[in-house]
Amino acid sequence: MKKLNLGKKFLNDIKSIKNNPVIITFILGNFLNAILLKAFTTGKFLFRAMIIDFGFVVGLTALSFLIKPKRRIHYYYIASLFMVAICVINSIYYNYYASFVSASLLATSVFVKDVGDAVSEFAIKITDWIYLWIFIGLFIVNKKSKKELKPNKGNFVKLLLMGVISIGIGSSMPPEYAWSRFIKLWNRVSVVNCWGPYVYQIDDIVQSLKPSFNNIFGYDEALKYTKDYLVEYSREKM
Repeated sequence: MKKLNLGKKFLNDIKSIKNNPVIITFILGNFLNAILLKAFTTGKFLFRAMIIDFGFVVGLTALSFLIKPKRRIHYYYIASLFMVAICVINSIYYNYYASFVSASLLATSVFVKDVGDAVSEFAIKITDWIYLWIFIGLFIVNKKSKKELKPNKGNFVKLLLMGVISIGIGSSMPPEYAWSRFIKLWNRVSVVNCWGPYVYQIDDIVQSLKPSFNNIFGYDEALKYTKDYLVEYSREKM
């Protein structure tokens, strides 16, 4: 009976979340933006990447349940700003280089120069800014909505678990090379296709924080990196 009651409580909690239009707008809006980015860039839609994108947004949504209802909308705006920035910057960069931006470039003047060149060569398109619609959607829905869910650690845990499970399911799907490219970031386009733009950018930020090849073990690490790359490249050619 206890398991049955827990199951009913879980479903009721999920139903209460589903009935909140602001939360639904945040989840579906940012999930849709990830799909739009791939539609306007690579044009590839792997089911695994879609599940991972959904899981990532749901995981961010879970954190909002640790915030007071009146301040929660500000969290949705800030979290959306982070994801929209990923979409806009990568969309512009892809127009110019047919690849996705690296965080290490943002720390230099290289990216600023690239954007300037992109403007001068008309590489920036209207579709690069379409992702901003999420802010208008959140504003309108929040104004019309009167439903506010109180801070609830139970909802936080349930949504976080749902997000982690979704990412886990997606990351366990083929292709087999997805993990090696995720870890080594040899092919950024492939990583976005397999993992989605949000997880790719987090991965890229983490990778950019690693010590460069100029550390004490730089030569050996660089040599191993090169050998591994040549082995995988030769396999793809076969």
